[in-house]
Parts: sequence; structure tokens; C-alpha cells
Amino acid sequence: MNRSELLPASLNFVEESHAEATGRYQGFGQDFFSELYNQLPSLARSFTFYRNTDGTDDLWAICQQGPIQFGVQLDPDIEVICVWDKTTHEEIGTWQPQPIPYAIDWIKCRRPINLPQRSDNERQ
Repeated sequence: MNRSELLPASLNFVEESHAEATGRYQGFGQDFFSELYNQLPSLARSFTFYRNTDGTDDLWAICQQGPIQFGVQLDPDIEVICVWDKTTHEEIGTWQPQPIPYAIDWIKCRRPINLPQRSDNERQ
């Protein structure tokens, strides 16, 4: 396995499939990926999912698509969605009125102009 440089070096991970990751994760932000793929469908095949073998239930995922590279961590214990890239890290929790849309907006702000997204008409 080729471990992403965006994953914390101090933790141990094993790769898992999208189905395994979203099937086992039932915590805060569990609808994040379905909402993200609805708005940015081209990212649906760009994630590698990871499970921390050190005993947490967090869901970890790294997106790599051309120049795009960022990470997502869903943490059920402290109810946060973490999104980060090589230069920025953001924790989004219950203090945000809409944490999932906020996290998706963070991703949209960092994507290249040519990354397709669905229009409002296509979402319906």
C-alpha cells in the first residue's frame, strides 16, 4: 500500500473500501460522502479510505485527483469533520449550523476551476 503523506505519521492505518468505511461508520457526519458526491460527482472515485488500527472509530479518507489532494476525517467521539490539505486544516463541528455543507464548501474553494460539479438542475 502506498500511504498518503497527508495521513498522520504517528498513527497506523489499513486501507479499506468505500463500502467498508461507510458501512462501519455510523457517527457524526455520516452523510458527508453521499452529499459530497452529489455535488461533486467526479470525486466519487478519487478517494482512498483508511481505518486507524489503533482503536478509534474515525473514518479517514484521502482524495487525489490530478492537482487535487486533501484529506477528510470523520470523528464520532468529538463530533467533528476535519478537512485538510498540505497547507490548511479545518475542524467543523456542531458549532456550525450546517457542518456538512460547510465542509463541502471548504473543498469547493480549493478545487481547480475545471473540476466539474453538478448544477442545481442536475441535483433534482
